[in-house]
Amino acid sequence: NSFHSFFLSFIFYCLFLFLTLKKRRSIHANRAGTKGFRAPEIILRERYQTGAIDVWSAGVILLSVITGRYPFFLAGDDADAIVELASVFGFDSISELAEAKKLSIVTNLPLTHKRPPLEVLCKMLNEETIKSWSDHDYKEAISLLKMCLKVDSSERITAEEALKHPFLLSLDDEDVSIATVTKEGEQKQKSSPQQR
Repeated sequence: NSFHSFFLSFIFYCLFLFLTLKKRRSIHANRAGTKGFRAPEIILRERYQTGAIDVWSAGVILLSVITGRYPFFLAGDDADAIVELASVFGFDSISELAEAKKLSIVTNLPLTHKRPPLEVLCKMLNEETIKSWSDHDYKEAISLLKMCLKVDSSERITAEEALKHPFLLSLDDEDVSIATVTKEGEQKQKSSPQQR
């Protein structure tokens, strides 16, 4: 199933995160992360960050795959990043998170106050590809996406929980392979770990 082949790399990324996060408890890094993949707590400069920032990044990767948009977030600075997050997750949720950190966000931009449904956003941005997926696969992918992209890091799924999500577990039984192209333009197949 072509739907699952997109997510093999996502699984390995999550597995890497899980193994890394078992060792890491809490980090003190105000400005960590790659632009476009930084969690709201990084953008709002939360002093102590946990492995939840990596789960957010994995969620952004999943969002990019589902929507067919990479990079999904393009902000050049923190102010733009807040506007982008508010556009996708609703101004109220970003504002509430900021208030909990004793910050306030003021804007004259007409942002949506409530979180628009992610399943609607994804279908709007990549309807043709999503039509080729089964309803079950799409619902499971959106379920995992919502859990990875909780604005409040304390509500976000952990890497260990993500690896146990039905969407990723369903890949255990799939015959998944990834096509790669060499420098010479030849196509090669790489098999999944189950096929080796």
